Amino acid sequence: TGNFFNYAFFLNETKRELCGVLQFGPYTCYTEGPLNCAHGGATATICDAIMGTLIYRCGYTGLTANLSVDYKALISPGETYYMHSSIEKVDGRKTWATCEILSSNRQTVVAKGTALFVTPRKDNKS
Repeated sequence: TGNFFNYAFFLNETKRELCGVLQFGPYTCYTEGPLNCAHGGATATICDAIMGTLIYRCGYTGLTANLSVDYKALISPGETYYMHSSIEKVDGRKTWATCEILSSNRQTVVAKGTALFVTPRKDNKS
């Protein structure tokens, strides 16, 4: 938890899934965008954190090579949201993951993210 996001993650290592609850705030001046809603960059940040935490906790390493977020609905600071992430595929140094942020009743997807994480080569070349 922190000043920008409050969250709790729960890991199911066997299923390679992470779920939890999320709120933007309490210092919404740093995460708020137009229309008193969460800024898209803050939403992308939490999507990256959800998926990155999942791959790390499941024993994989990698840096974000590609991150894509589809914004489906406005996110209101102070509201509680449900989040879910899963590892879709692992191939050598590459790990693909997805995440969703949903309304607290899980009826509405408000953001959906996909990411590719790549473990750097030992020689630091791409």
